[in-house]
Amino acid sequence: MTAGQLERLVGQPVMMIMTCVNGDKVGPGTFGNYEYFLNSGRYLVDDLESLGGHGTYGVEEILEDHKNPILTLVKPLEIVSVESACAEDFDETHKQMHHGDTACFGALGDAIMTGVLDKRANHHVMHPWQARTFTLYDSALTYCTEDGKHNKLVKMSDIEFIEMKGNVLCLTWREGGKNEKHQIKAKSEAETVAWSEALKRVWGYSPTE
Repeated sequence: MTAGQLERLVGQPVMMIMTCVNGDKVGPGTFGNYEYFLNSGRYLVDDLESLGGHGTYGVEEILEDHKNPILTLVKPLEIVSVESACAEDFDETHKQMHHGDTACFGALGDAIMTGVLDKRANHHVMHPWQARTFTLYDSALTYCTEDGKHNKLVKMSDIEFIEMKGNVLCLTWREGGKNEKHQIKAKSEAETVAWSEALKRVWGYSPTE
């Protein structure tokens, strides 16, 4: 991965998994660089220098059996990919469907937008609107719960319809052999519109078509 690709992922509010050239996977956790973790105030300069020093990138993991986060830093040339944890834990069906073309950052393309949006659950009467972390890439839209246990990846080629209705973004995509309708909204209508416009640009929407 290039330094530019890595820089765009620094501090993203999405749990990330870093794969190294030796095959090790680090995460899920917060992805950042030396400066990001230094500015967080959780680490001293000496701590970061001992872990890798300037010019390194890594993932800060919070493990159940450790009171303090575990930070792993490596040099850019040692990083094969950095992927959203949303794309890591698909069930076997999704793994088979998307293996090789959607799992890693390099295949998904650049991360264009990331944010927490409310998604309307189709079958949940008590709590219809549920927070999900969305990331828009060049070739796909991913979303997941904060803990990364429930996740979804939607390829741009599977999206059939994008429309704003009031302050709600309405999407239709192919899923399981049929079209499924979904509703999403941000904290403000302006932010929802921004997501709508970004999705349309990536999807290739034309108002004249």
